[in-house]
Amino acid sequence: MDSAPEAILPCARHVALEQELAGLAELGAAPALAGRLADYQRDLATRDLNGQLLTRLISAFNDRLAVRIIELTARRHRLPTVAW
Repeated sequence: MDSAPEAILPCARHVALEQELAGLAELGAAPALAGRLADYQRDLATRDLNGQLLTRLISAFNDRLAVRIIELTARRHRLPTVAW
């Protein structure tokens, strides 16, 4: 097995998804992004990662997506700002 960091944790893909999450501006784009995140998470599950690290990565992405969807929904409905 290749021991290069990119072989274990595909950093470029991870960073690209992080940037896409941060830039999510339309609720309509969230399902496609969620699909790409799920694909990435499935890919991570096939790699040589321990369960705790894998769970933290999946949870972090899912939490950030949920927060972003809540923020966009609140903006759409003009709800008061809430710190997450």
